[in-house]
Amino acid sequence: FIDSDNLHNLDDLFNFVRSHTETLAVLGSQEILMRPWCLGELTTAFNNNIHTILVRFPNFDLPSQDMILAYPKKIPELRKLGKYGISIPMLQDMLQ
Repeated sequence: FIDSDNLHNLDDLFNFVRSHTETLAVLGSQEILMRPWCLGELTTAFNNNIHTILVRFPNFDLPSQDMILAYPKKIPELRKLGKYGISIPMLQDMLQ
């Protein structure tokens, strides 16, 4: 799992997940599913059949179906992921 507040090249980030990751360990914090780049990494892993392990923190909840459908409104920055080949429906499929 790779996260940073100072991301410069997201192509490299998503390519690393796609091409150089055998297992993606996701730290299930309260905010992980609200961070666009983290969702991009998770979607990339999902779409490339990367083995993923979720380490659930006590305050982590999987999103409800209503929340999954509301993601584009709640996190408008998700649309920026389209530039990297990650669509909203792809992201929503990953969250199912």
